Amino acid sequence: MKFLFLLGILAWMTLSQTALNLWALQAPDFSVSAQSTVKGIRLTACPPARNHINIQAPMFLTSRTSSEKIRPILARQDRVEFLVPTQIPGPFEINLFLCDDKKTYCEKHTVPFNP
Repeated sequence: MKFLFLLGILAWMTLSQTALNLWALQAPDFSVSAQSTVKGIRLTACPPARNHINIQAPMFLTSRTSSEKIRPILARQDRVEFLVPTQIPGPFEINLFLCDDKKTYCEKHTVPFNP
């Protein structure tokens, strides 16, 4: 009886660890750079090596001080650009889906950015 109990605990621990691994992000976060323009701040997000941005998935930028979602002005697999008007203060959060180039996973990433 003790053997079955211990076997059950071992099985639960194994399944719990598998479930935790499924929730962990596999891709590193994308990088973000900023450039000041006359119209505002241009934020550019680039995926890490061996990954690309899923341009069919939802993508947007939000300010932590506003509920407005800003859509990209350019969306490509190798980069996404947002133009943030000067009247919208930071800090910001960029939401994109990253996929590996082998197409084994695609996952949502949210990266904070404070220019």
